[in-house]
Amino acid sequence: MRRSHGLLVLVLVVVVAGAAAIWLWSRSRTAPRPASLELPAPVQFGFTDVTVDSPDLDVGPADVRGAVASGHTSWIVEMVCEEPAGCTGSLRVELRFESGSGEQRIAIGSSVDVPSGGPMRFEGLQDPPATVATITRVSLEVRSRGTPGQTREIPW
Repeated sequence: MRRSHGLLVLVLVVVVAGAAAIWLWSRSRTAPRPASLELPAPVQFGFTDVTVDSPDLDVGPADVRGAVASGHTSWIVEMVCEEPAGCTGSLRVELRFESGSGEQRIAIGSSVDVPSGGPMRFEGLQDPPATVATITRVSLEVRSRGTPGQTREIPW
């Protein structure tokens, strides 16, 4: 009798464990999956033919464009070098703009070595993000002059 009682307990434990395993497995297959994180689409902006205040270099008007994303604002500023000998050196462009919270600014540095008529491009990220209603000023500063083909980065 004692042996059959032990066997009965063992069978009961196996049956309960199996039922619990089947219940857990079926629950994990039917449990709702968490919704994927969907970020809002970036809000793009763009301004063309913006006058550049540049006392040291002759440059054409700037095209400013970018996107306001959930964690940052991306910026691209493009202008053409109009210096007869070309534009070479470490430069910094400063943008002043109106946002929902008033006037803000961002400065973006880059080393350039372009011939006359060549494009200059500055790219930067701003954190935290800011909406851009209008560009109020674009200025270009020469941080250091370079020799064509030998431009070096200057810490900002």
